[in-house]
Amino acid sequence: MVQGINLISLLWTQGDNHIPLDYRFYEKSVDGATKNVDGRAMLDVAKAREFAPQSVSLIVGKCSLENLKLIRSHQWT
Repeated sequence: MVQGINLISLLWTQGDNHIPLDYRFYEKSVDGATKNVDGRAMLDVAKAREFAPQSVSLIVGKCSLENLKLIRSHQWT
């Protein structure tokens, strides 16, 4: 039985175009990182690569206060 591939991805979208910027395989039992920790790391990488999105969308279940603070600190809306 396959329960999921545990893949977290960061996409840049513009209209119908979807461009993967970063991805991580999530396995908390291996490295102890949560999906939120991996997600914030990917947002930091996008900022370091000088991406400047007009907006950022998150899955509702992953919308932690720390994630929102990081997005605000990057001056993304």
